[in-house]
Amino acid sequence: MKSIPKLIQLLTSHIWFLSLVVILITIVLFDYYKFRQKHREMKRYKDKCKNNNNLDAIYLLYSGIFSTETTPIVKDPLMIQVLMEEYKMTQEMLEHYDKLNWQIGSILIGSNLIALGSISKFHNNQLVLAIALAGSFSIFSWMLWYFRHAAIYNIKNDRLYMIENLLNMYQHRMVGYASQQKWLTPFPGRVIALIFGISLIISWALVVIL
Repeated sequence: MKSIPKLIQLLTSHIWFLSLVVILITIVLFDYYKFRQKHREMKRYKDKCKNNNNLDAIYLLYSGIFSTETTPIVKDPLMIQVLMEEYKMTQEMLEHYDKLNWQIGSILIGSNLIALGSISKFHNNQLVLAIALAGSFSIFSWMLWYFRHAAIYNIKNDRLYMIENLLNMYQHRMVGYASQQKWLTPFPGRVIALIFGISLIISWALVVIL
């Protein structure tokens, strides 16, 4: 029973750091919630455009549903060439944002794991606290960065779907169909990033407290 008062004493002595951790996690979860809300709003809008056959809607050509059309909508050779060039550039930008997210993420996650593994060698409490703060804020910043780029990624992906609909291509639309049929795993990259980030921030909080 003596361990309970000791634990309470540890928690109260680091209440400011715990409060900071709670604030960081709350901001990240709120940002993720807003990201999901916008994603769902866009999906509802695209489905509405498709169902109402709204020819003026910019997202009419993409509904997230596999298209069974076999005849390309665009037949003009010059327009096809322009769309193919745009498709290539959009694909490159989509890959750029995805790689950038995980290149930065792998560096920060890796460095945080290394720091967590070697923190026991330090006996200076101020140094441990400084490392914990740096680690927490770096992961926090990366998650905000990740969700912003994920939103841009989704928009780029939409444009690829549009062009594929126009040219009767199926590379990305097959993935959309597989997702609709629940053939893909239920944990996208944004969920993995969220799990990584929150786990590391909580780990730093435990290091400081214990």
